[in-house]
Amino acid sequence: MLGILSSWSFLFEHPVVGLIVFGAVSLAVILVLSGGSLGDSIGGMLRVAFTFFTTPFIFLRDALANMRSAEADEADYQKSRLFMMFRFSKLQYLGLLVLCLLMLSSGITSSLLTLYPSAEIEMGKALDQQIVRLEGEVTTAEQAVAAAGAPGFREQLQTRRQESRAAYQQQAASNQEFQQTTTFSGGVISQIANARNRYTIEQVQSNMDAYMSNCPRGYNWRGMTAENCMEFRAFAVELGDRRLREFDLAEAANQADVAWREADSAAQQAEANLAAIQSQLESTRTQRESVSLFNPEMMTARISAAVASVLMTLFSVIMTVWLGATFISFFSWLVLMMRGLEILQSKKLSESREET
Repeated sequence: MLGILSSWSFLFEHPVVGLIVFGAVSLAVILVLSGGSLGDSIGGMLRVAFTFFTTPFIFLRDALANMRSAEADEADYQKSRLFMMFRFSKLQYLGLLVLCLLMLSSGITSSLLTLYPSAEIEMGKALDQQIVRLEGEVTTAEQAVAAAGAPGFREQLQTRRQESRAAYQQQAASNQEFQQTTTFSGGVISQIANARNRYTIEQVQSNMDAYMSNCPRGYNWRGMTAENCMEFRAFAVELGDRRLREFDLAEAANQADVAWREADSAAQQAEANLAAIQSQLESTRTQRESVSLFNPEMMTARISAAVASVLMTLFSVIMTVWLGATFISFFSWLVLMMRGLEILQSKKLSESREET
């Protein structure tokens, strides 16, 4: 038993040598056993092997003929103990035929859906949008390269640096003067005036309602009137907005200073950025072409997948018919034998009654 199971292992261990030896041995044995009729023997073997694929369809054809004559055939089974079994055998033919039709329909449907590449269509749309975005970035990068190489580019950056720093200094001085226009102090005003970042000011502004909720009735608001509370709140809000603008202008001044300091390498950076975007654009276009519906390679792959799906479906139908037909034929033969025995025994019973 183990020898039978491992008899073909040599084909996997040494495939080339194994196939050559198998072919030579097969031809030699067939030649000897056929008495020299090698061609006829191989032709007969191929015809027998081909019947593996044709027999199931012949069975289905005969099953249809069997179902067409079912009404006439069941006359022999009327008022018989095997009437139900006879009809059940016919239902088996019908069930097998319907199962095969469902399998074929499912396989062909899958093949047709393979030819409609919905995933590739969606990917193509996404890549088209990405290409449009990259083309816009290329245009912007080309403008940056042109600007970096334009005459007076460094002078423009220096002018922008000076203007940004002047705007920041003017805002900072204006904020100092604004703080001196009021007598209010302490609390949120000190927090806003001494804040080191935007986050502190934004937190104070978001909590302003809670902070001012008990003004002027609270202990910390002694000597304040409702009008003073409104003035305090308005001053704190205005101071916070001024400090936020100050931070914005400080950030802009720092960026302008960095741009001025890196002016010498700006052209190289702009060109490198342009080259990177162009490379990404070319890669995206290549990817888009690879998923194009008119790409010969993709069309060939889809058609190959569809054909393979149909062939696998046909093979599944063939195997199903072989297995089902074996069971149905055995069951039908069993019903026929039981019917024959029933008739024979009925005759013997009648003869024995006549003798008595």
